[in-house]
Amino acid sequence: MQKRILFLFTIILLFSTCAAFADDKTKEERVNTEIFIAEILPLTLVKDSFKVSLDGKHVAYAVSKDIMQFIMMDGKAGKEYGGLGKKSPFLSQDGKTVAYVARTGKDWFVVVGDKEGKHYDRLTYMSLKFSPDGKHVAYGASNKGKYFIVLDGKEGKRYDGIAKGSPIFSPNGNRLVYAASVGGKWMIVENDKESRKYDAILKNSIVFSPDGKHLAYMARIGEKRIIVVDGKKKYTYDKFAGPPTFSPDGKKMAFLVSEGDKTFLVIDGKEGKKYDGIGIEHQFFSPDGKHIIYPAQIGGKWFIVRDGKEGKKYDGIQKGTPIFSPNGKSFAYVAGEDGKVFVVIDGKERRGYDSIGENTLVFSPNGTSIAYAAQEGKKWFIVVNEKEGKRHESIFTIPSFSPDSRRFAYGAVDGEKWFVVLNGHEGKKYDVIVTGGRKINFDSPDTFNYIALKGNEVYLVEEIIRKIKEDPDTTL
Repeated sequence: MQKRILFLFTIILLFSTCAAFADDKTKEERVNTEIFIAEILPLTLVKDSFKVSLDGKHVAYAVSKDIMQFIMMDGKAGKEYGGLGKKSPFLSQDGKTVAYVARTGKDWFVVVGDKEGKHYDRLTYMSLKFSPDGKHVAYGASNKGKYFIVLDGKEGKRYDGIAKGSPIFSPNGNRLVYAASVGGKWMIVENDKESRKYDAILKNSIVFSPDGKHLAYMARIGEKRIIVVDGKKKYTYDKFAGPPTFSPDGKKMAFLVSEGDKTFLVIDGKEGKKYDGIGIEHQFFSPDGKHIIYPAQIGGKWFIVRDGKEGKKYDGIQKGTPIFSPNGKSFAYVAGEDGKVFVVIDGKERRGYDSIGENTLVFSPNGTSIAYAAQEGKKWFIVVNEKEGKRHESIFTIPSFSPDSRRFAYGAVDGEKWFVVLNGHEGKKYDVIVTGGRKINFDSPDTFNYIALKGNEVYLVEEIIRKIKEDPDTTL
């Protein structure tokens, strides 16, 4: 079906006069443009196949037609095949390229765009990866009992096995590594260059530094666990409690070690204090790499440790926190005490609520504002700098700030209608809204976008925020 612009819909909203998010006494309007993408027939849509790109501008999904299946990408139908692999389709990070696993007869192959790859006996569908820049595609395949990685159509060396989670691209997309086995021994392979052999490569332990210059992984030799950095054995312990983590500049590395019933953090070889437990699902390093922060436990109480200093003890610290502001000067986390949960910013407790949404705590880009989703009773709302927004039945995104930090947006549901709230003002209502990366995507300080459904029709919605020019006062 051809792509076409159906209509331009404009809503005029007077934005909040809060200086943190809009110029005082400035009137603005939201110009809502809907671009038709496709019409979905619910009975033909393959379950769990609807995918939206991270920038929120592209849509791909799988369709069943009689005994055949095919991929729809931004309203354009791909070639029909006898079947599609689980989790297909996959979108590049920029959303411009689609890839998926397809089947003809007993043969499996990967399709990138509209180009079919070589046919194989078997493909490990969850191994299909785009490089961060979208220029490369890699995946695992097997023929005649041997396994190998295919990068941009070129087959690598055959092995007895390829580890789950492989392959892995570096953040800059210039390097590709994976764990492979031969004769019961495991190694790391990069550009067909093999590391020494180990008894095992520990699960989910292969990590690059943010700049892609350094590679670390955990391996086992006999009963000992080691950390290898840039091909050299660096640390040895009996048991690790989590994967290694690099500082943002790649100059420091931290990891957790278990010793009996205690856990401690090691930073560049220096061991920290031992605790009953340490949380792992958060950032250890501040953006400038100068500070270390983590939640720790003694007895039944949890607290934050920042640069070795222990904070106030609570019943619990929410997973995914603490977080740092972009400039690293502030930190925040969600704590629980006496049946209430609340945000703590630089040691100062905010108001308690029945619940705070997991992974919704965010700083603005300039680090001066903080927002999160909170719940009281059956209603959810966004809190920005201690100011509570309107109550909703549900909030389906995390709060998003514009690049200049002047605006914030989120997706909410009331009744059967979905909509985007911008600086506290509700936008046009839709049957469903889908976003990339669980957030409203700002392209600039004055534009954002999302995918919306009206009935069975799918639209790309682009919104522009414009100042309203008021007519000069002509009264005498």
